[in-house]
This record gives sequence, C-alpha cells and structure tokens, in this order.
Amino acid sequence: MFSSTFLTQLLSAIPRSSFERSVEAHQADRYVKRCTSWQLLVTLVSGHLTQALSLRSLATFSETLAPHRYHL
Repeated sequence: MFSSTFLTQLLSAIPRSSFERSVEAHQADRYVKRCTSWQLLVTLVSGHLTQALSLRSLATFSETLAPHRYHL
C-alpha cells in the first residue's frame, strides 16, 4: 500500500504541469535518453534531504528509488 512520504509532500508543492511547461519551453529534455528533468529534480531534492555527501551516494540512493518513482 502506498503512503505519502515527506519527499512526496515536498514535491507536491511544485506544480508538475508548470514544471513540465517550463521544461518544454526551454527544451531541457530535448536529448534526454535516461534521466528526465523531473527525475533529476527528485534526485537532487532527495539528496538534499538525506544530506548526501557525494555524487556516488546520490546515485546509489537514486537507484533505490527506481521501483517507486511512479509514485513521485
């Protein structure tokens, strides 16, 4: 069963539609193959919340979120 996490509550403060419009206006995802702008935002916010000290720890944390990304 899905329960709302602090990360989900924090991301809900950012209107996804306006974020997507901004990404589209600036063509930020133009050549994206794997990590979209939204996924990058989720990774950076979660890294900030967990106080990740290195890029490797941030990448590892992002991989652990992979099965649950559809909730975010």
